[in-house]
Amino acid sequence: MSLFWQRRSAPPDLLPAFTDDDLRLGAHAHFERLRLLRPLLLLLGRPSDRQLLSWRPATPSAPRVDQLVLGDSYADDVNMGFCTWPSRLARATAASHLSVARAGDTTRGAGRQLAAAQAFAAARRLSLGPHTLVVLHLGGNDLLARLPLALPRLLLDLHAPTLAPAASFAAAAAAALGAALGALLSRLAAAGLRRVLLALPPLCAALPLARAVARLCGGAEARLAAAAARLRALLARALRGAAARAGVELRLFDEGAALDEMRGAAWKDSRHPAAEAHAELAARAAALVAAPWGEEAEDGETEGADEAEGGVRRRRAGEVELPLL
Repeated sequence: MSLFWQRRSAPPDLLPAFTDDDLRLGAHAHFERLRLLRPLLLLLGRPSDRQLLSWRPATPSAPRVDQLVLGDSYADDVNMGFCTWPSRLARATAASHLSVARAGDTTRGAGRQLAAAQAFAAARRLSLGPHTLVVLHLGGNDLLARLPLALPRLLLDLHAPTLAPAASFAAAAAAALGAALGALLSRLAAAGLRRVLLALPPLCAALPLARAVARLCGGAEARLAAAAARLRALLARALRGAAARAGVELRLFDEGAALDEMRGAAWKDSRHPAAEAHAELAARAAALVAAPWGEEAEDGETEGADEAEGGVRRRRAGEVELPLL
């Protein structure tokens, strides 16, 4: 227990993602609660709890972890107060689901999350390995952390998008995030976890925070959408290369593009989609992972291979290769 955070095990009324049947099967969660500012956050309608670990077995004596989630608030059911799309994906696939996602975490927290998952699996004698699908949702908070210092560069990009594209906010952010996530893919492979569904950062024109930034440039929504798409495309290309080198079978979920397409999606706040949007995201993610793993892509390339620049081409189960604008 720290001065600011108190560790707790969640009773049923604090488990929005668990049903009575889940609890009978042995589902449970551990979370931490902010101690000092909790009354103020409750008054403002902001969450004061965040998840540490959540386990939902598909059967009473589930022998293995079918789906492992490493992530941030987009995958933290306790912090969001509802079943997020990774949890919904596990339900759709009848998977035994272990999540160590924690609101506020960056890629630097991935090592701690993975260690917590491995310790839990070892203590419960649960198999965690090649059969496990790792759902990875990290990187959004890395971008937020970069924003204060990088905002002048981003605003310059929006005013003059063709000026020094190699030094753009999108290029710099994609390089830094690609290195961090690429190292994480190697770490997962070393742990025997080689099937990964990775959500690209939800940076998109539909994001309320992004719209606020666009307004600083006199309504540069189209240019911001192009910059966000470029960042995701550069990152996707870097990650496919990293996955190929690590021997990881990688499927990329372009969450930002999905949110842009869901124009009527409700938002919980300036950065987080509401529960209705998570339901749609889960359906799209389920379509992406439905195809058999361990096979070549329909176009003849193996999953995780790097691809040529330009063009918009659909990969298996709805994955989209974005153009490098």
